[in-house]
Amino acid sequence: MGLGYQAVNVKAPELRARDAQGQASVNSSPILYTMDTTHKATEVPEELWGRYVTGYVVGGDCYYFFADSAAEVDRTIAATDNGTRNLKLGGIAAASQRFQERIPFPPQGGKLYFCREGSAAGTVLFWPSSD
Repeated sequence: MGLGYQAVNVKAPELRARDAQGQASVNSSPILYTMDTTHKATEVPEELWGRYVTGYVVGGDCYYFFADSAAEVDRTIAATDNGTRNLKLGGIAAASQRFQERIPFPPQGGKLYFCREGSAAGTVLFWPSSD
């Protein structure tokens, strides 16, 4: 009685760069950030807090995390046999590859920053995905 498999919930990207009047839609337009071989931290717009985004990196690998403005990514941290932990150690998004991320919420009353450092100069593109 069935087809022998269970249906799954598949979510499609939710990209609407223009609204009905042809104007850029703030809540769903892609955001393009610069990336360099030195640390950068840029405030994340409130409309992305808690949302799922798809990212794409051009130019080099991107080492990143989301934190306060004083946080700093350091892509030169070396691994050890016992494992290395460091507050400056972030996630890695490979160049020319899509990645998925859920932007966290900042602390109560605070702001959130996209902290990043690249293996080469380039750009990081985020666009909202389905929740």
